[in-house]
Amino acid sequence: ETCDYATGLWRVRFEHGDEEALHPSALSELEPTLRPGAYVRVFGLAGAHGLNGQFGICGEFHQDLGLWRVHLESGEERALRAENLHPQDGAARQRRNEDKVDFSQQDQRFLTAMEDAL
Repeated sequence: ETCDYATGLWRVRFEHGDEEALHPSALSELEPTLRPGAYVRVFGLAGAHGLNGQFGICGEFHQDLGLWRVHLESGEERALRAENLHPQDGAARQRRNEDKVDFSQQDQRFLTAMEDAL
């Protein structure tokens, strides 16, 4: 889930909750799937066009209804069918204006610190 760049190891959390630091050669990329905690994009809704294209996080699956509880980035919570959810890898999240940061000064400070350290 996260990489420790100092060691080059990835910290991975397993289904049963344990965490372990693993070398990249021990890892493989999986296709994103629907599961609790999955990042998804909503599509194909005929009755709620405004939700199409929104991103959210899957909550619990209601087996009896065949619906996923989805917490949308807009703050809404909806119950949606699997056929209207496209699992994402997390990198697909659209950038918002508030996500944009001018790193020019931070980058210069970082580069100066790195040069000093070398």
